Amino acid sequence: LVEKAKDKTVSDCIRKDINRTFPTNKKFKLKDGQGQVSLFNVLKAYATMDPVLGYCQGMSFICAILVFYMEDDDAFWALVKLIKAPEYNLSGLFSPGLPLLRLFLYILSRLIEIFLPDLFMHFNDTNVKPLLYASEWFSTLFAYNFPFDLSVRIFDLFLLEGTDFLFQLCLAILDKFEEDLYDMNFEEIILFMKDVGNKLDVSILEKAYEFKNIRREIKDIKNEVGDPDTREEIYGRYSI
Repeated sequence: LVEKAKDKTVSDCIRKDINRTFPTNKKFKLKDGQGQVSLFNVLKAYATMDPVLGYCQGMSFICAILVFYMEDDDAFWALVKLIKAPEYNLSGLFSPGLPLLRLFLYILSRLIEIFLPDLFMHFNDTNVKPLLYASEWFSTLFAYNFPFDLSVRIFDLFLLEGTDFLFQLCLAILDKFEEDLYDMNFEEIILFMKDVGNKLDVSILEKAYEFKNIRREIKDIKNEVGDPDTREEIYGRYSI
């Protein structure tokens, strides 16, 4: 598939992104090193196999975790499964209109409103929306600006528990820093949240399990936007 690929634009996008993917990790930090070559080959092969979806930012971080532990062929098929298989179906994080990402951001907004209502009000008062800090969490499965060792553990739990665990982790992070966030304005919150991964260790995973009871709420929230005729109106209320 890599040998059949002819789209130079896609290749250029992938090359640009892999230089920014885990740049301090020993496997990927060397320009044109074996790690970057493997990452390029797997991403290019996927974009060639699925030209409709192609390559999008965020894929490189997900793929890098696979490449770190697998041979290229295995990493390719694992990426295909994550994007295409019904139990994960991550294609909506990257496809036109970003339907899955928008759904995730709406679910997170509602969960904050339900479980962290005071923080929800503070975010409203400061005009901070999940779009501004959580898009990269979801689109990279918490790999962008998170320590590699922590990202790998999050990835394992995502594979084990499914997408609901991502929301448990979001709430755990927000709950951990709730009191700090109250003292911040818009700019301070955004800067803080962009780098929050580097303020965490593996204990945040234990904290995430304190929110395991949110799964029924997630199902109910998904039902709120099940009707495509009213979905955009509902999203609009939460600036999604």
